[in-house]
Amino acid sequence: MKTHSRRRFLGTAALGAAALSLPRAKAALAPAPDAASATARKLKLGLIGCGGYGLADVRAAFKAGGVEVVAL
Repeated sequence: MKTHSRRRFLGTAALGAAALSLPRAKAALAPAPDAASATARKLKLGLIGCGGYGLADVRAAFKAGGVEVVAL
C-alpha cells in the first residue's frame, strides 16, 4: 500500500489542474471569426413561461441587437 504524503497530493492536484486548463488555453489560441460572419449570425431566443419578467428580457434583448425570438 502506498503511503500518502502532502507532497504527492499537491503534485497530483497540480497535474489535474493543469490538465483541466489545457482546453481553455487551446481555445484562447484559436483564431477569432471574422467580424462579418459574427455580426450576420443571430442568437436565437426562446422563452417558456416568460410572464412580465420575460417580456422585459425580450425587450432588453431587442435593444442589444443580434437576437431573433423563435419561441414564446
